[in-house]
Amino acid sequence: MFSGIISNVGTIDQIVRKNEGATLTVSGGDDFKGFELGESIAVNGVCLTVRDSSKETFTVDLSAETLSRTCFKSIENQARVNLERALTPSDKISGHFVSGHVDCV
Repeated sequence: MFSGIISNVGTIDQIVRKNEGATLTVSGGDDFKGFELGESIAVNGVCLTVRDSSKETFTVDLSAETLSRTCFKSIENQARVNLERALTPSDKISGHFVSGHVDCV
């Protein structure tokens, strides 16, 4: 779950489009790094799962469904994106609960 409060602004370092989706590498700056594999991060309000992480960046996969229903279908390298970490039980709730998931049948 997310609060909907943007905690940082990052930059798209690389987007690699594939047949059925894309891979996105994001630089979050000094205050937004150190992620574990499998951690959820909201990027422009979309809940994405970290599949790789370094000191400066994190990488997520975008499904074809996510691409078709979000701003990521037209995003380019060096674009600025809003970032938010998932809530933890000890976080102050100052926004509203947001799941950010793309659902389809």
